Amino acid sequence: MSSDPNPDIRRIVLSNIAPSVKTLPDILARTRDVRDIVRKTAYTVMGEKIHIKALSIANRVRLLHDGLTDRSGKRIRFSDFIHDKLCVQIL
Repeated sequence: MSSDPNPDIRRIVLSNIAPSVKTLPDILARTRDVRDIVRKTAYTVMGEKIHIKALSIANRVRLLHDGLTDRSGKRIRFSDFIHDKLCVQIL
């Protein structure tokens, strides 16, 4: 997934990947993808398919930091994601 140059392929793979111990690092890596749509898909997959407690504290902090410092101008959407998906799972 990380070596494919086509962002549409990376996005489709993310949408269809089954989360597991082996695929979690790849999903997390896509939250730092160069394309906005791939990052958005990665965050959506994280929110819908992966429980927050499956992530280590370090990965949770990295996920929050990366999302909040994203330069794409979509921070408002990310903060909605944080509130709707992750904070609800933590509580």
